[in-house]
Amino acid sequence: MVDLFKTETVNDTVNSDILIDETMSIVTADENFEAISGNNALFIYTRYIHPDDVSRFTEALKDYAESGKYIVVRMLYQTGEYHWMLTRITDGGVSETRGHMYDINIMDAALITTQIDNLNSQIERYSSYLGMCENVLFSYDILNDDFNIFMTSDGHQTLSFYHGTLNAWEEDKIKTDALGLNEVKELDGFCKALANGEKLFKREITINILNKPGRLDKCLARGNTIVDAYGNRIVIGTIIILESSDNHVVEELNIISDMKDPGTDLLNKRAITDYVRKLIDSQPGHTVTIAIIDIDDFKTINDTYGHMFGDEVLCKVADILRDAVGSRGLCGRIGGDEMFIIMEGLNDNEGIRNVLRTIRNNTKWLYHDDPRNIKITCSIGSATYPNDAKRYDELFKIADKVLYLAKEKGKDRYIIYHEDIHREYVYGMGRIVDLNDKVFYKYHKMEIVNTIIREYKELMTQEERN
Repeated sequence: MVDLFKTETVNDTVNSDILIDETMSIVTADENFEAISGNNALFIYTRYIHPDDVSRFTEALKDYAESGKYIVVRMLYQTGEYHWMLTRITDGGVSETRGHMYDINIMDAALITTQIDNLNSQIERYSSYLGMCENVLFSYDILNDDFNIFMTSDGHQTLSFYHGTLNAWEEDKIKTDALGLNEVKELDGFCKALANGEKLFKREITINILNKPGRLDKCLARGNTIVDAYGNRIVIGTIIILESSDNHVVEELNIISDMKDPGTDLLNKRAITDYVRKLIDSQPGHTVTIAIIDIDDFKTINDTYGHMFGDEVLCKVADILRDAVGSRGLCGRIGGDEMFIIMEGLNDNEGIRNVLRTIRNNTKWLYHDDPRNIKITCSIGSATYPNDAKRYDELFKIADKVLYLAKEKGKDRYIIYHEDIHREYVYGMGRIVDLNDKVFYKYHKMEIVNTIIREYKELMTQEERN
């Protein structure tokens, strides 16, 4: 594992330790500092710092934390060039003759870039492995007390079960899961392993890991502590369910299979709607965009080319959704040919439009070179929390309404809800139009008429042939 603060010089870049006193005088410096000072050492440390950065450095000396204060300043090399340096300030103790002292560790930005690239490649390989586990995962940033429990279905789409402080999670589990004394003791041992940053630990815990009402699971948690690119200790690991609440023992329960749609490998309707409902109920401080995707004339596709081909289309469109959404959110299947996506943190319509346009265009392009002249298109309706609605049910109805507006306008298109444009269509008398209102069935009536006309033409063609 990369140690960012191991003293070394790489390609004329510096990583060095210096001890200074209250007057900014250098008390000691390691040999690597010669890359900056050369043979003409200056005894006042701030003389090496760019004049515009000196005040920030001296202010940082006044409020450094016990774990260290980080600041980036420009420092003058003996070559006459300034280099950006990551500087860590820690307590250097007290001297009878010099007073309070400060330990200064500096690292050239060029060295940081090299080591971050190396570390990121390690993390990427580790993340890829975790993504294939199909189990619950966890991470804990010790310095920032940031605890995550999540699951990834394909390496980059993440389903979150908890995000917050470690202590709050432990207290919530004890209370809401109604844990007994032994279970509380197990849980406390697991939390201490996280807080202490233990290496390669295993703990058995019994909790409601998936937050499903009335369920407790006996789990095996495996973890390890790594050091990230900024020197922070991060605990990462997996949680495997060994025994469910009905006492059915399994070697290794891949819980994600219980949440997947078997036909497309997307999240199933229950999993994705439960997730987005809880997300919006928590009133997050960022936007949540939902979109409903409907494959146009899917029944005709099945009737014309067979159900096996229809299943193939569903799987290919599911792949298009996954690629378009990427790490922005989640994808699910909520009906026969209806799919559903959630995206977080898209703050403008252009970002939403880019995703929806990609889905529409790639769906239309699926069979462009097929000699059978197959045309697959989709219609999409989208709405965003909190701009369009602050409750999930209302948000879904808005997206559903503009989806059918897209159908009415000729299909093969996406519509992002705009209040000034679509409110009259979506709302009736200041309320969401009910599902049995005439406006909703306009599209269905059109479909019925089109079906009758198509069948009539087929009958006429057959009579002409006879």
